Amino acid sequence: MRDNDTVTLEDMQLTFKNFEGRETEYNAAGNRNFSVVLPPDVADHLRRDGWNVKERKRRDDESEPEYHLSVAVGFRIRPPRLVLINNVSKTRTILDEDTCEILDWADILCADLIIRARPWSVRGATGIKAYLQTLFAIIREDELELKYSRDPQWALPGRGEVIEGEIIERYELEAGNG
Repeated sequence: MRDNDTVTLEDMQLTFKNFEGRETEYNAAGNRNFSVVLPPDVADHLRRDGWNVKERKRRDDESEPEYHLSVAVGFRIRPPRLVLINNVSKTRTILDEDTCEILDWADILCADLIIRARPWSVRGATGIKAYLQTLFAIIREDELELKYSRDPQWALPGRGEVIEGEIIERYELEAGNG
């Protein structure tokens, strides 16, 4: 799974999304990040390699443990490639630093991503911080997105009907005489 200090994760769920970098109780303003939910075998593998995998508190004694990895989204040194894909129409949208916050509110069905390892060492403790390199996020389209993606003529007045004619007289509205 590990190749040149990167890890590719496919068909993942994202949680705690903060691509905008908004300040919250758990996040300083400007820090863009999210968590990726990991299957137990992947979590074990990454943990053995030194990644900072966390176990989420169980809701009750019968529930299975859930593992996640916090992933930083940085644009200063090496901006990530962010691609949004609509699940039915398959249209792609490339996102950047100014538009990536749409991911905070998008209904992401699944995501494929590549994360980069960044080793750290503080007061004798060491570990690996995950940085996003590439993200392909498949989002659910609602009925209006589907309607307008199939036939762009729907977006026109008259629902695509073309009416031929000529302008006989043109009226201009004056300010205040609307």
